Amino acid sequence: MNLLILSFVIFLSGSVLSLCLSGRPKFLRIAGPASVVTGCLAGIVPAIVSLVMGTNDFLRVSWQIPFGSLSLEMDPLSALFAVAILFVSSLRPA
Repeated sequence: MNLLILSFVIFLSGSVLSLCLSGRPKFLRIAGPASVVTGCLAGIVPAIVSLVMGTNDFLRVSWQIPFGSLSLEMDPLSALFAVAILFVSSLRPA
């Protein structure tokens, strides 16, 4: 699950970096696709592991909001869709 969260962070930081580099297209052509491919590679690893092993990977974080908690889970079916989406996204990022 840590690699999946890292993938989200890479996608988010890559989008912010692309916004910051919007005035420099030479650097933007490198930073944008690099962050997409890196995020896809970081996210596809736990998805393939969950798909092959048939395991559920989950993260639960509770906080002080009444009846509130953050819950992320990847089961084999969601891993199948994640692999397909991340693979297609990494083919042509630009």
